[in-house]
Amino acid sequence: MSNKDSAAAPVAKEVSKEVASGKDGKAKTESKVRRTSKANKAGVSLLPRRVARRLKPILSGKQMSDAALIFMTAGIERIFKEVFDGAETSLRQDNRTRLQPKDIQHSLRNNAELSEVFTGTIPRADHMPGQYY
Repeated sequence: MSNKDSAAAPVAKEVSKEVASGKDGKAKTESKVRRTSKANKAGVSLLPRRVARRLKPILSGKQMSDAALIFMTAGIERIFKEVFDGAETSLRQDNRTRLQPKDIQHSLRNNAELSEVFTGTIPRADHMPGQYY
């Protein structure tokens, strides 16, 4: 597939703006090019630089390429989507509108893949100190 065939996301948009008239009395136009970030091209909602800043203590001086950072951000966003979709279904079943921590725990426990990933990291709801339902 050549570059001419793919029209999924425009690389840059040209914006023109009229400037005050010059010496010859004609209005001049000045064009600026708006750049599209790599994250916008990838369709990522989370900000990759913010994720990188949060990972900085974990990486301890190692660098990541922009592509790897966007890929990791997309993975984190996908996990968030899975968790909150499960929590939303639990809210709708109980006819409630406010999301609570127990709903997130419920969605993690009911999803087989997520429960394997988060085993041992999140305590059970009946053992959480200071939480009264």
